[in-house]
Amino acid sequence: MWCYTIVLILAVVSAVRLSPDKFECTTAGYLQYVEEYKLFKGENYHDNDTELAFIATCNKMKDRASYVRYQQEFTILSDFTKDTLDQLMDQSALVYAGLGSYYDGATHEGEEKELTWTTMDRVFEDVEDVPYSLAKNFEGVTEAGQSTSWATTTIKAAEKALEFGKVPGVKLSWRYLFECIYGDNPDDSYKKEGVPPKDIIEFIREKGLVTEDAIIAHECFPLQCRGS
Repeated sequence: MWCYTIVLILAVVSAVRLSPDKFECTTAGYLQYVEEYKLFKGENYHDNDTELAFIATCNKMKDRASYVRYQQEFTILSDFTKDTLDQLMDQSALVYAGLGSYYDGATHEGEEKELTWTTMDRVFEDVEDVPYSLAKNFEGVTEAGQSTSWATTTIKAAEKALEFGKVPGVKLSWRYLFECIYGDNPDDSYKKEGVPPKDIIEFIREKGLVTEDAIIAHECFPLQCRGS
């Protein structure tokens, strides 16, 4: 069930890629999603249970829209209650809310805005066991420990690339993320977590953490992506 749930959440992330106020969490919205994406290798994805789950997930994500700058974070925020988010985050500081990723890219005008809010670091102890949270869920990994997952790191890299890259209107592709994270030595990356780079690439591409139709129109700056 957890696998079905996380796949559905990621699917809704793709569907609600415009302003969340413009996408309806209704049967009409679900039919639009089915028609546009033809998920899971063209299989028939239209059934009552899936429709109800889609609508519930869509509403849950829209409730959290005000807490995020970039829509990739929905996969992380989905296992927090709204009350918890209210306590953890200062919404008045979200100067980039609703910009970037599946939203329109942030426009940099005048002086750079000062960052007043950053993504909280995630440690995955006593949380729901979902695919993105623990490295041990992936083949070949025997021990994960209590550390920020590689999926969280990937999402943060995307945010930093959008925020500090000063390339207005550019949407990230999975390949752009890969180049930002690994730089010139991809084979040496993430060895301590035991997740081969090729598996991470496939996960990012197949699960839709970033837009699949984006192109690399600008040079990637690895140091900025890593936040150095």
